[in-house]
Amino acid sequence: QQVEHNTFNVGVLGSSPSWVTNQHKDRNIAFRFFRMERKAKILILCLLLAGVPSLPAVAQQSQEQTAAYYYDKGEYEQAAQLYESLYKNYSNKFYYQRLYGSYLKLGDYKEALRLAEKRLKANPKELSLYVDEGNVYLLQDKEKKAVKCFDNAIEAVTSNLAPIPDLAMAFVNIGRHDYAVKTYVAARQKTKNQQLYFSELVGVYQAMGDYQAMTNEYFNLLDKQPGTMASVQLLVLNP
Repeated sequence: QQVEHNTFNVGVLGSSPSWVTNQHKDRNIAFRFFRMERKAKILILCLLLAGVPSLPAVAQQSQEQTAAYYYDKGEYEQAAQLYESLYKNYSNKFYYQRLYGSYLKLGDYKEALRLAEKRLKANPKELSLYVDEGNVYLLQDKEKKAVKCFDNAIEAVTSNLAPIPDLAMAFVNIGRHDYAVKTYVAARQKTKNQQLYFSELVGVYQAMGDYQAMTNEYFNLLDKQPGTMASVQLLVLNP
């Protein structure tokens, strides 16, 4: 009697049964899909995180907006409290200026002076801070102490011109155009360039109503650079 045997469709001798091969293929496909899906999720997560500010950054932005609101509304006590916190944590120039301004508006000259002195000690090349110190004294009618601070600023001028625009503008902002002139003149002396800051000086002289000094600037420029006649004529006709 012929015995029937259960056999597998093995195909080529020595190869795995078809159902085993298919199972392996299914597993490989599933594994590759899982890896691709996992990478895609990681990529999406990274992209999302890249576009979302960190919690400290969000808190800073919120606090800054609130401080600006109080400052613009003239509620300087609340603004000062917020800018104190912001400046303590980040100490950038904008927060310093807002905090300094809040102290002045509140008449807290002691804190304003302490703030300016401390920042100047940490940033000695930020020459406009001398003006902030002197301005505190001016507001208290202490002219001699104010002038001492202003003179210190001029003495600190070097051939490095980076602080010059801010220093001169700081003097202009408090109505001390005479020291703005001294700032530009000191920069000329340090760099040995007598044409430096020509237009700025002309503008300051004009604001002071010192037309003689303004005219002298024009003549000095023409003497050194005769080819600038056309430019000077335009400046005279359109001050």
